[in-house]
Amino acid sequence: MLAESGQIDEALSLAHALLQDQLRVLGTDHPATLTTRSNIAVWLAQSGQMSEGLSQLKSLIQDQARILGPDHPDTLGTQNDINFCRDQLGYQ
Repeated sequence: MLAESGQIDEALSLAHALLQDQLRVLGTDHPATLTTRSNIAVWLAQSGQMSEGLSQLKSLIQDQARILGPDHPDTLGTQNDINFCRDQLGYQ
């Protein structure tokens, strides 16, 4: 809700704290952990840190494909986010 209301910096701060807890309690491969990583990457891109967001999305999609499968909706959504970032950065 914070990011959608324009408070991306606050959303990022809270998401980073949440991610640390998820990594500790749920582990790296838990779907909730993957979702938080996705949110962070997208919000970084939205906050003007497009290259960092793209880098995190590229790392995330590898884990999603391994854990969820290449045709899972979350994996496909991440691919769309990657394509958007690449377009915004002028990559071919």
